[in-house]
Amino acid sequence: PIFLTDFIHPDNDHFLDIAFYFFLQFNLDKQLLNASKYAKSKGVILKGDLPIGIFKHSTDAWISPHLFNMDGQAGAPPDPFSATGQNWGFPTYNWSEMAKDDYAWWKNRMIILAKYFSAYRIDHILGFFRIWEIPANQVDGLLGVFNPAIPLVMQDFNNYGIPFDENRFCKPYLTFELLNSLFSKEIDEMLPVFFDVEENGLYSFKSNLACQKDLEEFLNSTTGRNYVSHKNVLFSLVCDVLLIKDKYQANAFHPRINLMDTYSFAFLNEHTQYNIRHLHDYYFYQMQDEFW
Repeated sequence: PIFLTDFIHPDNDHFLDIAFYFFLQFNLDKQLLNASKYAKSKGVILKGDLPIGIFKHSTDAWISPHLFNMDGQAGAPPDPFSATGQNWGFPTYNWSEMAKDDYAWWKNRMIILAKYFSAYRIDHILGFFRIWEIPANQVDGLLGVFNPAIPLVMQDFNNYGIPFDENRFCKPYLTFELLNSLFSKEIDEMLPVFFDVEENGLYSFKSNLACQKDLEEFLNSTTGRNYVSHKNVLFSLVCDVLLIKDKYQANAFHPRINLMDTYSFAFLNEHTQYNIRHLHDYYFYQMQDEFW
């Protein structure tokens, strides 16, 4: 294991770089404290900002990764201003782990802030009881789910008369006709680079390009630069699913938000569309209310 003392030892190659930040933060703390005391002496109080998240490469995340869901990213679901949602990029809080020491991390944080500020703006207050959590391997917010949230189980699908098919609902439903309509003249070039043909004649993303971050890395590489113009379409196809598996519970699922906008939904028969639409609305607008 690597310990903090290894980094701050003068023999460490990076000691001077690290020592600079010690010096910087020591003086910033001193200056802000002096400014706060001076302001109070003149009858002025300072109001601080309490952000909803921390940077994933911050000291907090490095020292106490168990307090954060490092496999997720906080953000916001789609809205009229952002069709694909927002991805803020920082890990979500692991509240159950934080509760084990009676939220000592939060108490310490507030003690430090109280040195400078007399009032606080709490950023994104909703995020303290539910947060839009996006998988770490995605770029936009469409494949996020609220955490915490009650997932759908088999009984829910039965109640709504929906024959459950995990592959059909949890994977993009990619037909040749669909891909041909999207990529047109470049279809013959795109298919072998990005997709595999399944036994049922449908297509799936190659395993090394099945998430947005892998796609982004490939498109930014020398090999993938010819396909950059198709980035938005490829990103949207990755998210073109009806259900998202719950990461805590087996055989439990969350509807993809606005699943009615997907190609996958359009390929369903009218009866199944009707039932899935109503289950989607029940999940987002009724099922979670009392829980939240």
